[in-house]
Amino acid sequence: MSAAALLARAAREGVNITPAGEALALTGPPAAVQALAPAVREAKAQVLALLAPTPKTIDTDRRTCTECIELQGTRCTAAARGELAHAARVYEPPLERLHRCIGYRPGPEDPDRRTGRERYPGMARKAGHRHEKV
Repeated sequence: MSAAALLARAAREGVNITPAGEALALTGPPAAVQALAPAVREAKAQVLALLAPTPKTIDTDRRTCTECIELQGTRCTAAARGELAHAARVYEPPLERLHRCIGYRPGPEDPDRRTGRERYPGMARKAGHRHEKV
């Protein structure tokens, strides 16, 4: 099982996997944690790599999906709600690729608190979305 698939399975089963130094901490329902632990242990390096913070260039306005609170497991919840014209409702974006997305909602580590619609209003207009400030 790939590391991304493992993280998705963990999310479905209510298990939170977080880096703890060079280890991984699994929290959640005991039976699910116990069932997932061997696979997580086997894919530890790949899971740590997926969960590692991505270094960014200071002057970039692009973000990764892992920085967005719309990412649940490996799926984009903005796409699931039909907010991304280019994406299927079961969209699984490339997690670590820097890009601009109108569905972006900043996670707790992003000092720039603007949403994707605020950052990229031209994209919203091109995609046929209404953009309005109130």
